[in-house]
Amino acid sequence: MAKRKFETVICGNVPGSIQDLRNIRNRRAIGYRILNTAKSSSKDSGGEDYFEFVTHSMGTAEAAGISDFLKMNGWKVKDIYSFEAMQAADILINKSNTNDQPTIILDYQYLNDWVINDIPIARSPGNIEGADIIEQSKSNKGWRIRHRGPIDDGLKTWDEIKQFRDKPVNLPQTK
Repeated sequence: MAKRKFETVICGNVPGSIQDLRNIRNRRAIGYRILNTAKSSSKDSGGEDYFEFVTHSMGTAEAAGISDFLKMNGWKVKDIYSFEAMQAADILINKSNTNDQPTIILDYQYLNDWVINDIPIARSPGNIEGADIIEQSKSNKGWRIRHRGPIDDGLKTWDEIKQFRDKPVNLPQTK
């Protein structure tokens, strides 16, 4: 299965300067390069294997690059769950797959997250273009830990969004 082939691919702590990470194109290219190093394992998708991504902050742009690589090599990407995406308004994720089912994109954000909304060097608030599901709410967490909120909440966060998993594309956006 695809999961077994790639379970050791890690996207954290990628080499590069902070300048590289500020730019969406650079982070997307980093994601593509990460998986490109494993391309000998990705020659054939073999059946119904697919990938799902859970991303946070800067990882959303990297996942877009990884998703591009997978799709160009015949793999399917079913879902991309994005939590608190940095520069969300600048992120474009290719939704087409080799089958007729497009990739479903969830954009989950706290409206009062200062990291994604107020830092001048990375400020590009908004939603991921083409997101099928947009969940926005205000967090009651303190400002120091608010950006990590969906991760820290663990299963509570998943309970809130699992209802969307099997619904059709083009769901109405929630506020």
